[in-house]
Amino acid sequence: MARARTWALALIAGVAAFALWWRLFDGPRVTAMALRADPGLVLAGLALMGVAQLLRLLRWHALLNRLGSVPLLRTFHLLYASEFLNNVLPVKVGDLGRTLALAARSPGFTVGSATASMVVDRLWGIATRLLALALLLVVPSRLPASLRVSAGIFAAVLVGAVGALLVWKRYGEALARAGTPLLRFLPPVARDAAARMLRAFADATVEVGMRPGLAASLFALSAASLLAQSAGFALLFRAVGHPLPLAVAVVGTALLDLLAVVPAPPAGVGTTEWYATLIFATGLGQPTEATAAAALLYHAAWLLIVFVAGASSLAAVGEMLPRRSPDPAA
Repeated sequence: MARARTWALALIAGVAAFALWWRLFDGPRVTAMALRADPGLVLAGLALMGVAQLLRLLRWHALLNRLGSVPLLRTFHLLYASEFLNNVLPVKVGDLGRTLALAARSPGFTVGSATASMVVDRLWGIATRLLALALLLVVPSRLPASLRVSAGIFAAVLVGAVGALLVWKRYGEALARAGTPLLRFLPPVARDAAARMLRAFADATVEVGMRPGLAASLFALSAASLLAQSAGFALLFRAVGHPLPLAVAVVGTALLDLLAVVPAPPAGVGTTEWYATLIFATGLGQPTEATAAAALLYHAAWLLIVFVAGASSLAAVGEMLPRRSPDPAA
């Protein structure tokens, strides 16, 4: 009941946010504009967003196969079962779910190494988007202070993570010994398991995060994915009659993706429209009406990708959901 109440409250908040967005940005007119969009350009934009997701899939798959052996189809099912859960639940539990499913069903993986693959994957996504923000030097903008602060926080997290990797690579044994006394705060039965998990996480993160050859491949996949997604968004703008410069699309998409880690209502109801409109219209100076219409199309395209891919990964969704232990008395 508590989970259902949380889900319902999150959905109500999202619907309220969407209703406010609808009222402030003339929802009926914007929707009519989106429905009149050029279908060929909309399909092309959807296809490019699909390409972006394929490249993202290949990036995580490359990381996984540095730590173990996972078929590409299995990687696909885990990733999009995770995204499906992230979009239907008010908290982003999909990443935790794919960690547990990967560790339970894929030989050679532990919770620590599975988590490491996702952490490094996320860091590459963040790094690429922060690098894309260098285009703000040539793109006129009036970004709200909140977006600048958010970008600064992400940059600090990235620098801290890279620093931690370098320190662990050089002083891992000493740090492991120094951290042992902290485990006494855990119950005795959990100490060994926690120590093994943390050590596996740190070792696996260094293993996949500090290889120059792999880093080049991951950067290429990350940059190509961001470029494809941005080009798809630019085509959606063009579909509603506004030509969006690609540099502006890259900056706006990078900011929108950085905000995706913020807790949101189920399916991003309300928040996606607000974020996209504020970033592109308020922050980057694009026409408000065209931005709102493109935001509707973008959100619809993203949900189509997630729910179609998630529907083909329902078995993996089942692996991620908690199950009750059978009643011994039954």
